[in-house]
Amino acid sequence: MIINELRECSAATWQDMLAIEKDSSLHFKSVDFFMERVKTGLLKALAQPSPVFIVAHGGIHWVLCHLLNISNYNKSITHCTPVCFSYRKNNQWSAQILHKIS
Repeated sequence: MIINELRECSAATWQDMLAIEKDSSLHFKSVDFFMERVKTGLLKALAQPSPVFIVAHGGIHWVLCHLLNISNYNKSITHCTPVCFSYRKNNQWSAQILHKIS
């Protein structure tokens, strides 16, 4: 199943996201729009029978980390890095890199 809302962002939006990582007080409408789109796509994906497997790019990964309030984790990943997002008790999510490509 292809979920169009989980397609990657533009290079300009990616640059805005990287700027936010350096200075969390920054705000960009392009990032807000992208996050809302990804949120819609995530809800569509999670409505499918589990387990849900999403293949996407780094921008989607970054937004998922923010939407799921994942902290103490590097939100920037390299290409072809598999990550497992897991739901924990008390409405907490975690992310774990399954295999680091060197």
